[in-house]
Amino acid sequence: MDLLSGFSDLHRLDNKYIDKHVVGGRIGVYILDKYQPGPFATHFVGRSDNDVADRLKKWVSDGGFLYFKVKYEPTTKVAYELECQIYHELKPVENIIHPDAPDSTSYACPSASCQKAQKAGGRGNLAA
Repeated sequence: MDLLSGFSDLHRLDNKYIDKHVVGGRIGVYILDKYQPGPFATHFVGRSDNDVADRLKKWVSDGGFLYFKVKYEPTTKVAYELECQIYHELKPVENIIHPDAPDSTSYACPSASCQKAQKAGGRGNLAA
C-alpha cells in the first residue's frame, strides 16, 4: 500500500495556496516538506481533527516548511491511523514524538510494533 496515495498535488505552504487548494472545515492529514525542487520529502506529518486548512495556516510562519500535500479523511480515527502509519514507515525527521490520539478518544496506534498504543502527548500533531 502506498501511504501517500490520495494526497493532493504539491503546493507552496502559504495562505494563498491553502485558501485556493484546501477545503476548510474538513478532517485531514498533511505532510510538509522543507526543500524543493526535487522529489517531495516528508519532513513532518500531522493532522487536524476538524479543520485541516486552518491547521496548515498555523505552519505558514512556524517550522520553516515550504511545501505541503493534504488528504481528507472521513473520520478522526482514519486520520489518526494514517498519520501513525506515515510516522512509523516514513520516519519524518521533524516529528520528534509519536502522534497524539484525538482528544477524548482511546484510539490505538495501528502499528503492531508501536509502544505508544494510546495518547502520547506533545508536539506529535498539534491537532486543531
